[in-house]
Formats: sequence, C-alpha cells, structure tokens
Amino acid sequence: IQVREVQNGGSLGAGNELTLHFGLGSDTSTSLSERSTISQLMIGWPNGRIQQFDNVPTNQRVTLPYPVDAAAEAAQLAALYPAAEPSARTTDISPNPTPFTISLLIVAVFILAALIINQYQANRKQWPRWGAVLGLTMSLLLFGIVWVKAHSPTTDPHEALAQLLKRANATVPERLPPASTEKVSLGRALFWDPLLSGNRDTACVTCHHPLEATGDSLSLPIGTGGQGLGTERVLPAGARQVLVPRNATPIFNLALAGMDTMFWDGRVQGTSETEYDSPANDDLPFGLDNAVAVQAMFPVTSRDEMRGQRGNKDILGERNELASISDHQWPIIWQSLMVRILAVPAYRQLFAAAYPDVPADELGFEH
Repeated sequence: IQVREVQNGGSLGAGNELTLHFGLGSDTSTSLSERSTISQLMIGWPNGRIQQFDNVPTNQRVTLPYPVDAAAEAAQLAALYPAAEPSARTTDISPNPTPFTISLLIVAVFILAALIINQYQANRKQWPRWGAVLGLTMSLLLFGIVWVKAHSPTTDPHEALAQLLKRANATVPERLPPASTEKVSLGRALFWDPLLSGNRDTACVTCHHPLEATGDSLSLPIGTGGQGLGTERVLPAGARQVLVPRNATPIFNLALAGMDTMFWDGRVQGTSETEYDSPANDDLPFGLDNAVAVQAMFPVTSRDEMRGQRGNKDILGERNELASISDHQWPIIWQSLMVRILAVPAYRQLFAAAYPDVPADELGFEH
C-alpha cells in the first residue's frame, strides 16, 4: 500500500509540486497489451468524497479532475483506462501526404506527356524517338528527389520542433499578441538599467541574464549589493549577508497564453478579464496586460532583490530614497521610481514613443 498526499504549501511563501509519483518496482512495460495493473486506486478529496478505481494500468501519467459532474467522471475514466496506444507511436513511419501527393502528380504529368509524344510519333510527327524515354526518366528523377526530401530530417529547428510536437500529440502553445516595437525598445532599456534599483547597482538582467539561460545559475540569488554575474556573483567582504530567499527562475517562454499563475505559491495570478491577485491587493494599478506584467511590478519593491536597506547609499554616494519608504507602501515606491526614471531625457522620449496617448504626468510604473 502506498499513500501520497497533495500539499500545495508547507510554510509562508512556499509551494510544492502537485504531481504525485507511485513507484512500482521492476514493472517497466510500455505497451498496453503487456502493461500490468494495480488492483485498487483510492482517491480521497478534501470534501470527504472517496473514489475507488480497480485494475488501473500502470506506467502512465494522468490528470484527474474533481468529479463535479458526469463529464468530469468520464474524463477520469478516459485518463485512467486508455483504450488504445497513443497514435504518436505510428506517426514516425507515416509519409508526409503533401509531398507524396505532389510526387504522384508529377509522375502522372510526365507519363501523360510521354503518351502524347508517342501518339505524335505514331502519326509521323517530327518528334524525337527518345522523347518518351526522356520524359519517363525525368519523372522518375523528380519523384525520387521529392520522396527523399519528404523523408529526410529537417535542418530547420522550428520545423523539427513542430514535427516532434506533432508526434507527441502535443498542442503548440499559443503566443500572446506581440508588443509594439516602441514598447519592446522601452522594455529592453529598463530591463538592462540598474537605475531601477535603490542603490543603482542591480538591474533585472543581473539575475536573469541571457548568458545564464535568463537565470543566474545560483541556488539563491544575490541581489543589490552584490558584484559580478552568474556563478561569479558574490557579496563583498563585510557586506550584510542576505540572499534572496527564492531561486531566480528563467524568464523565457512566458509570453504564452495560459501563463496566468506566477510562483509556486500562486501569489500573482489572474487575467485582465478576471482581475489579479497579488501582494499589493487593491494597490495594484489598472492597465496591466497579464500576470507576467503584474509579477514584474514587485522585484523593485523587494529590499533584498533591488530596493536596498534603510540607510544605504547608492553607487554615487547619494542617499537611497527608495529604501527609506516603508515596506508595502507599493504606490509610493512605484511613483518614486517613475520620478527617477522620467528625470532621464532619453526615457521620456522612449515612453512618449511607446505610449503616445498617455500624458507624461499620467505615466506610471505599470506602463
């Protein structure tokens, strides 16, 4: 008997993966015809409901929705008791129908041309006797070229990925609508600028660097006050030894539909239609496009990540005005940052290009 319990979180700000694994020893069969079964699977839901399933096939990964209605129960049964082998196991040998059809059309055209040539020869027209042979040879040659191309591995990585996804019966993620060129230029400038940190020494890219796969290759990041990048980033001797308590996760492939929950504990989640849950609660400004944009509002408010500690001075020896603001005074922190950013003429131009319909005095950190 094996027992597993789903636990979303074990402490403040913590989160756990919801997948449960049951090890079955030496049973490694992959074919449904050879796969063994477990005699009984019991599920106890938080509301006290208990379900029992008998003779469940092993060596599979399933997602079971709560049986709220008959459709959900049918989905459970379909997931637990697959009726046939996945079709992906047979797609590897299936020819691409489009090139195959084209090949047959080419052959048909050239054979027809050869017959016409022979007919003209029969009527004593002045056609070369070797015309039919040439037509048939060319048709076979073109057929071979198209056939080889249709069955040769592609060198285009995007096409190769699409083929792998198709063989795995996976759905290609839907990309969100792209931002305008002007917004991308503004976002790129801000992402690389340490001006956004209280001590002016840490940018977003510091912990999400392209050379580190948009992370920092550290178990726990070193935020403001650190020196260097990636695994070479350290806190200087005598500095306050505080690490950011959460790993700097990669940030690529986030512009996808469905990326509506950030962090294991789900502290940022929602959509522009359903509104957002976030640490700022009602202080979160309106106008944010998605949960990724909401998440980006908070690293600048974290003392360990970017804002700094009370009494810090920035790299210019000036007082860190952001660090003197009390924690959780989100609007004041964001407004103070906008004052700092818009004091730079180049940023005023970038914001004006990205948001031509928003007056300068109405620009906020949400933009």
